[in-house]
Order: sequence, then structure tokens, then C-alpha cells
Amino acid sequence: MLELSKIKMPLIFIPNKGQADETVKYYAVGKNYGLYFTPHKLSMQLETKDKKNTALEIDFIDSNKHTKIVGQGKLPGIVNYLKG
Repeated sequence: MLELSKIKMPLIFIPNKGQADETVKYYAVGKNYGLYFTPHKLSMQLETKDKKNTALEIDFIDSNKHTKIVGQGKLPGIVNYLKG
């Protein structure tokens, strides 16, 4: 099983500007994981040591319908994407 505590890079949240489904507001990705945040759900995609993919969704039951996900500050660095 993947242990998030063994990830050596910091967890960086990236605003979704068309890279993911429009319901995703922020996401974080790494070598063996993906975390996707919407106002009412957290989706996780994990790759285990035996290279099997596992998906998990956590729904926030009875969550505030007017919830907004916002960043608190900008980290140094730039994320680039190639579209083709």
C-alpha cells in the first residue's frame, strides 16, 4: 500500500484552469497519487506497490451548498502543461 508519509516532495495544490473536470477546483498530483477537490467531494487515485490503481471518493454529506474552495496564498514555482 502507498504511504503518503513517504512522499518526499511537498503536497502542492494546483488551481484547475481547464486541466481537469470543471467540478474540480484544486488538485494535487504526484508519482503515485492524485487528489481532486470539489465543493462537495474529495476524489483520490492511488497506485499501490504492485502497480494496481485504487480510487476512493469521499462525499461530504449534507455539506453547505454554497461552499467555495479558495486558495490562501501562492507558492513559488510554475506549473506548465503541454496541450496537443
